[in-house]
Amino acid sequence: MTARRDEIIRISSLCLFWYLISSSANVTNKTFFKAHGLPITVSLAQLVSNAVYVNILLRLWRIPASSSLASTSFYARKLAPLALVKLMVTTMSNISVSRVSVSYAHTVKALLPFFTVVLSRIILKERPGWKVYLSLVPIVAGVMLATITELSFDSIGLISALLCGFFLAFQSVFSKKILIDSDIHRFHLLLRLTQLAVLFVFPFWLWSESGSAATKSQCDYGSSFQNPVCSTFLFTLFLSGALNFFQNVVAFTVLASVTSLSYAVANNVKRIVVIAVSIAVLHNPVTLVNVAGMTVAVLGALLYNKFQYEGRRSPPVLPLFNRDDVVKNGAVI
Repeated sequence: MTARRDEIIRISSLCLFWYLISSSANVTNKTFFKAHGLPITVSLAQLVSNAVYVNILLRLWRIPASSSLASTSFYARKLAPLALVKLMVTTMSNISVSRVSVSYAHTVKALLPFFTVVLSRIILKERPGWKVYLSLVPIVAGVMLATITELSFDSIGLISALLCGFFLAFQSVFSKKILIDSDIHRFHLLLRLTQLAVLFVFPFWLWSESGSAATKSQCDYGSSFQNPVCSTFLFTLFLSGALNFFQNVVAFTVLASVTSLSYAVANNVKRIVVIAVSIAVLHNPVTLVNVAGMTVAVLGALLYNKFQYEGRRSPPVLPLFNRDDVVKNGAVI
């Protein structure tokens, strides 16, 4: 009982840290985009930072590599497609935040359950109950209401946020499935995905933003601290990469430590915190109707989580699992 209580405290602390890091990362990125733009540059910096820092983490903790990583087919069939998905999540998220407010971008991402239901119906031939379909109504209605009243509306920002939510549905399902079906450690999975994503995005960055990024990052190193543009540009890129690393590590740790339902609920709570913090810190203009739309969308997502997992055997508070229990009970997402 004491061990379980300690584990619940550990997971709760991780979630709080996750919310803090995510809020800080979104505020940092929006500040950078207002000054410089360059969402692909930020995406590349985040992916490179993850690849470097996770590699250091694995060496410090001496986490052994998985036998699955020796298989070429494992890279081709599982890691490469998932790395492309992770790349799309990262770039679409940054493009959306660069074009619209953080609160609006995260409200649109609340459509994740809608995409999950559609994909499950088409690909897996699953037929969820009527309550699940009913829970999609406030999600879609809330996002539409927030969109109509959004003062910083931008069509590219909307499309990017929609694509981000779409690919998030893929990422959450297949990351979990790989963790369950193989012996790969979650940090080794994160490392390989970010390394492959860097290889995929680098040619596109060279074509699209490398010239502008090189110009903004040029410093007279004898007086670089007197060049506010250069100093701010480089420091904010570094900070964005570091925060994104911590956010990924904590998210992967939570994902590997709790059931799908708990992770989904925790992720929706995180969305509420990020929206609230961004409005308070960045002072982006919102109307009461706009806030109502955001609230309805997020509450709809919480209802979806409740109905989606209703009737499944799970403990009432932060249900935990270990890998053997998951495989034995077949509790794949």
